[in-house]
Amino acid sequence: YKKAVAHLQYVKQGESLICTGGLMNDADPSTFIPYFLTANHCFSTQAVASTLEAFFDFIAPTCSGVPPGLGSRPRTTGSTLLATNASTDFTLVRLPSIPAGRGLLGWTTELVPAGTVLYRLSHPGGFQLAFSATSVVTTGPTCGDVPRPRFIYSGGELGGTLGGSSGAPVVRADGRVVGQLLGACGPNADEGCDPSNRTVDGAFSQTFSSVAQFLNAAPPTPSVCTPGPSTLCLGSGGRFKVEATFDTGSQQGQAQMVKLTDETGYLWFFNSANVEAVVKVLNACGLNNNFWVFAGGLTNVQTQITVTDTKTGAAKTYTNPRGTPFQPIQDTSALATCP
Repeated sequence: YKKAVAHLQYVKQGESLICTGGLMNDADPSTFIPYFLTANHCFSTQAVASTLEAFFDFIAPTCSGVPPGLGSRPRTTGSTLLATNASTDFTLVRLPSIPAGRGLLGWTTELVPAGTVLYRLSHPGGFQLAFSATSVVTTGPTCGDVPRPRFIYSGGELGGTLGGSSGAPVVRADGRVVGQLLGACGPNADEGCDPSNRTVDGAFSQTFSSVAQFLNAAPPTPSVCTPGPSTLCLGSGGRFKVEATFDTGSQQGQAQMVKLTDETGYLWFFNSANVEAVVKVLNACGLNNNFWVFAGGLTNVQTQITVTDTKTGAAKTYTNPRGTPFQPIQDTSALATCP
């Protein structure tokens, strides 16, 4: 369990924030895809997911011992947003890689009955890994817009959680994930060890339909990029499929594509003489074991560019909002699919 949980740091609205999350296994025993579960209220956009740093093994060697320096811990940088929803407060991303020595957590869609003991490993306050346990309560008051059965309520048994614990995968006694931590509900919600509070977790039984395509499916079947008026095939052998759409509010459609080199092409929307954006996919496997995506635009039209690795099925989508000058894309952790 502890080999799957990570301390998270990310940037949202210009502020550096922290949460917890964990690696999730899929149903295919032949794959080790770094699916990673955390909370929707931690982050829910690709822009923030791209800033994610996940630090593993931030663990004190003994109880109350001095933890190792965070900078010495195995970590990954960046992630691809796969699914997210506030209804059960979950976010599922794909990390660019799995550091050595990891564990992948199993899961279950079974409901958890009253009295079930739930266990959490989390990074309260952003400090070293800590353990807590609670017991499921299926009756009594709930808080705000977090009703049962979309959320699991439980009472304190051992330890507690604080800010920074959000998103921690919660497991039952067999080690299977049944949800992820939302926070506390009660008269003293800011005090993570107050037994008068209830701990609230997003229920995986309710989340599963949104993530089944990733966790309950075989890996994507490799495909081939076929170039066309609205499709660029870039990179070695045309491995990366680039597609884009535009939306002015009154007019929408597929961007038209023109290839310039094996790695670069440009987009136009309304007139072939009017270049709207340029996109490039670079092989940087020798530098950071990633393919890089760069793009620049000459437009303030809403533009959505999707880059798909046809070898693995992994994809990244970049969106420029309507009425906003196109912001440069310099994603150096776009697709960790080397070689």
